[in-house]
Amino acid sequence: MADIEQKKAQLKAKFKSMDKNGDGQLDFNEFLGLMSKLDTDTATKLFKKVDKTGDGVIDFEEFVDYIYDTGKSKARTTDTRHARLAFLGAVDSISEEDAELWGKCEVVFQAYSGGDEKFEGRDLRKLCVDCVLFDRKFKQNDLDVIFTGAKARGQNTINFEKFKDCVRGIAKKKNCSTTAVQAAIAEREETGVQINATQADAVRFHDDKSTYTGMHVTDGRH
Repeated sequence: MADIEQKKAQLKAKFKSMDKNGDGQLDFNEFLGLMSKLDTDTATKLFKKVDKTGDGVIDFEEFVDYIYDTGKSKARTTDTRHARLAFLGAVDSISEEDAELWGKCEVVFQAYSGGDEKFEGRDLRKLCVDCVLFDRKFKQNDLDVIFTGAKARGQNTINFEKFKDCVRGIAKKKNCSTTAVQAAIAEREETGVQINATQADAVRFHDDKSTYTGMHVTDGRH
């Protein structure tokens, strides 16, 4: 908790240096000035999400809490997930990695390992889909390369330390901070694995590798 609170304090201090009237609120232009690395479209989506009253200003305290609260994942849309991820990558004061978030990521890693307690390439792909990590910069082929580079020769599974290397690789490919990807993954701690089929079908699909076809049979190996 100390790491998150420290980052909140750092961001609030950065804002205070730009808050000319000292009212603790941001209008859209002030927000753009603070987050200069966000493109206008991404900034607009995120600003509107936080501006619940629609009065054109957001309370800075509430905004920072929204950004760092991993418990709000159920209320986020795909667009705002991307916006939040971009925001976290744009904050200059945030360190590259967060020790506390690694703990949350490990819980998610274990959940996505499934009943066989083995984390394979298909598990990582599923996690990336659920976390809405794929975009124009980071595609599924990129993930295959990252996973292959992390796993040991002749092995199809990775441990948590190698998973952390995958997270770092994803962040590098997306050109954002590792913290940003950590935060996106940490959201799944509350919601768990996203299941689109029935529970019985999902369990069978996850645990019975005979149901896989194509590249899933070999876990991406040719």
